[in-house]
Amino acid sequence: NKTILDSYVKYLISFGSRPAGSKACQLAGAYIASKFSGFGLDVSVDNWTFFPVRSQNIVATLHGSDTSSDAEFLLSAHYDTRRASIGANDDASGIATILAIAQICSQHYFNYTIRFVALSGEECGLCTDMPGSRDYARKAYDRGDNIVACFDLDVIGFCETEFGSRAVRVYTPIRATWVPLTMQQVCDDYPILNMT
Repeated sequence: NKTILDSYVKYLISFGSRPAGSKACQLAGAYIASKFSGFGLDVSVDNWTFFPVRSQNIVATLHGSDTSSDAEFLLSAHYDTRRASIGANDDASGIATILAIAQICSQHYFNYTIRFVALSGEECGLCTDMPGSRDYARKAYDRGDNIVACFDLDVIGFCETEFGSRAVRVYTPIRATWVPLTMQQVCDDYPILNMT
């Protein structure tokens, strides 16, 4: 629903520039956590430090109904921005989409656990830094999380393809070619998107 997505984006950009570690970033994280909680999801705030920056990732969990499986799927986006940007597209658009998906999914049951991960620190220095993502990945590895797939939504507020705004562009490693094939099958079954 465009109105819902617009409302999430507008609220996030109302904080202004949200560099990791800033008060605005902290307030945006609290807003995201409150929305997840309002959907009835289990929410945790994972603090991380990448000296001198201290920030947090917000993780909301929709537990799977198959208690014999530890499989989980991740949807992630980052809510921090560069210092000179309000980040409407990069990446309030991704966070707004994750919030909308979480709101819908929270009303249903799924076999496997779904985690909605709002990351900070994507805009810290070089792309290889990304301390929020790295911290989450390290902790997930240490816990032995059985992550089947991660969908990271970044800069999705516009679309420049022959299909216009009804397109999803997927970049995936060879080992995960089943993901876009499955997505294409879903799009064929429910013809609301075109895939490229």
